[in-house]
Amino acid sequence: MNQEHAYCLSIEKLLNIQNQSKHTNYIRILFDELTRILNHMLAVACHALDIGSMSSIFWSFEERENIMEFYERVCGARMHAAFHRTNLNFIHILEFNLLKDILKFIKNCYKTLNEMHNVLTYNKIWKKRLINIGSINLSNVYSWSLTGILARSLGLKKT
Repeated sequence: MNQEHAYCLSIEKLLNIQNQSKHTNYIRILFDELTRILNHMLAVACHALDIGSMSSIFWSFEERENIMEFYERVCGARMHAAFHRTNLNFIHILEFNLLKDILKFIKNCYKTLNEMHNVLTYNKIWKKRLINIGSINLSNVYSWSLTGILARSLGLKKT
């Protein structure tokens, strides 16, 4: 949905269309953030599975299912949601029950994220497989011509 949002914003800017309601932006951002959570849950859970933690993928996919249900409730599709529209007021689409369910999801998802954090952060196998893997130092930055966040992470200032 984030790409749809960017597309709608560009169309509205090109055609000089002003949003009719501030709620439209709030709802767009709400679903953008749900999409971001959905994608990060998949990334972390699959990474954990690759490293050797099975439980994270089950917790994560349960939360992803909840988000996909929200997609389905607003636009009819789960995986390839087409929700954002140019200059559309979304307030009539959203039901109060959907917003209550999203709030309930946020509370439950927070618990799930804490469980995943505790399982992964304090796991000896997880730490053994990840600590000091791919580590770099300042001499690597210069010899490998690293830039951006890699250089800044080692204290190199922007010039």
